[in-house]
Amino acid sequence: MNSYQRALCKIEEYNRNNFSSGCCCFIAATGGTGGTVGPTGATGATGATGPTGATGETPTLTVGTTATGAPGTDAEVEITGEGPDYTINFTIPQGPTGETGETGPTGEIGPTGPTGETGETPTLAVGTTATGAPGTDAEVEITGEGPAYTINFTIPQGPTGETLETPTFEVGTTATGAPGTDAEVEITGTYPNFTLNFTIPQGPTGDAA
Repeated sequence: MNSYQRALCKIEEYNRNNFSSGCCCFIAATGGTGGTVGPTGATGATGATGPTGATGETPTLTVGTTATGAPGTDAEVEITGEGPDYTINFTIPQGPTGETGETGPTGEIGPTGPTGETGETPTLAVGTTATGAPGTDAEVEITGEGPAYTINFTIPQGPTGETLETPTFEVGTTATGAPGTDAEVEITGTYPNFTLNFTIPQGPTGDAA
C-alpha cells in the first residue's frame, strides 16, 4: 500500500466515525488532481413528525353597523378589531325604485279606540231667510264658531203661476141633520164651478111654554 492509498483509507475512516448518513457535509476523498468525485448518496429517511403546536384562540365575529350606500355602488364589508375579537360592518347599496305594486286588499277593521272626551253640545239658531232669484239653487250658510252656530237660508222664488179663472160657488141643497150631529158642507162640481150642499143638525127641543 503506497502513501496515497493509506491517506484515502484515513479519510474514509474519518468520514465513517464523524458524519451521519444524512449529513451533507463531509470531506470528499479525491485522488489528487487526477481523481473524480464519487456519486451522490441516496436520500435519507423522513424524520419523525414534530410535536403538535398549542391550540389557538377561537375568533369571535360580531355584526357592527349596517349602512345604506348610494344606488349603483358596490357592497362593502369592513372588518375591525384585533384577534380573536372582530367586528363586521356592512354597507349595502340602495336598490333602484321598483314599479308600483297592485293595491293590496283592505285590511281588517282595527279595534275601537278609546272614548274621547265629551264635547260641548252645539246650538243652532236660525239667522236670516232671503229670497233668491227664480231658478237658482237654495243655499244654507252656517256661521259662527263651535259650539254656537247660526244658519242663514236663501230660498229661490218660485216661477209665476198660470192665471186661473175665478171659481164660482152656488148653494145647492140644505138638509137637516139629526140633533147632536156635526154640521157638514159637501163641495161638488169641477173647477171653476162648484156647488155647496149643507147639512145642518136639528136643534134640541125647546122647553114647553
